[in-house]
Amino acid sequence: MKTMKQPLCAIALLAAAISCSGESNDDGSGGFGEVTISGVDVGPLDADVGSSFAPSSAAVASEGSTTLVSWEGPRDTEFIIIFEGDSVVDVSFVEPIPDGIDSFFYFLDCDSSNAPAACSAIAIDERGRSVAFNTVALPVSTRAPNNNAATGPITLNGTLRY
Repeated sequence: MKTMKQPLCAIALLAAAISCSGESNDDGSGGFGEVTISGVDVGPLDADVGSSFAPSSAAVASEGSTTLVSWEGPRDTEFIIIFEGDSVVDVSFVEPIPDGIDSFFYFLDCDSSNAPAACSAIAIDERGRSVAFNTVALPVSTRAPNNNAATGPITLNGTLRY
């Protein structure tokens, strides 16, 4: 797997590309899949997202062998995955809080020699345009701004399509 030297720069570049070349394979029925969410923060998340995330839109951007998929759900909740082929690079989940200041930030870094075991529980199917999560723990982001309301990891199960 090619190691990304500056993952945050790559995220920014690919995210910018989404607005220019976004696409989705939604069949009009909202068929982007769903993941269940469990963990200590589900109570606060439950008020807006519930104990599952069913996105209302998806956008895809690619640069070389790197692909970024961004799903958006209720109240600007965003779920992003970056992968190279069938190898996951990063996974992030952000849930804004209605106060407009704080958000729940979770981030899983799979682009390192000591990647967490959770990374191997994510299956990329490029041909089927889907990502499956099998008991994947997303830790609280240490890269988030000071206004991170997350208090513990969340666990994801299910499949999202793009």
